[in-house]
Amino acid sequence: MKRLENGQLIYILVRMQGYANVLLELFLSTMFERKDLELNKIYATVAACNQASIKLLEKFHFKLEGTYREHASLAEKEIEGN
Repeated sequence: MKRLENGQLIYILVRMQGYANVLLELFLSTMFERKDLELNKIYATVAACNQASIKLLEKFHFKLEGTYREHASLAEKEIEGN
């Protein structure tokens, strides 16, 4: 079984313009077309508060498989991750 993690970082000035959608679509199609990789899963980790990323991943049929508890912090504030 082989898996691959997806992640994207979109600069704040160009967020909400569809770039992540295009990048994720291209990434997924390319990775699953690569038979030499023998992938059966691509996963992503996203902060529970990042609703835009969650909606994007759901659009591409990603499913919630678990939630990290007290896993990360941002500016001294703990954030939950999916």
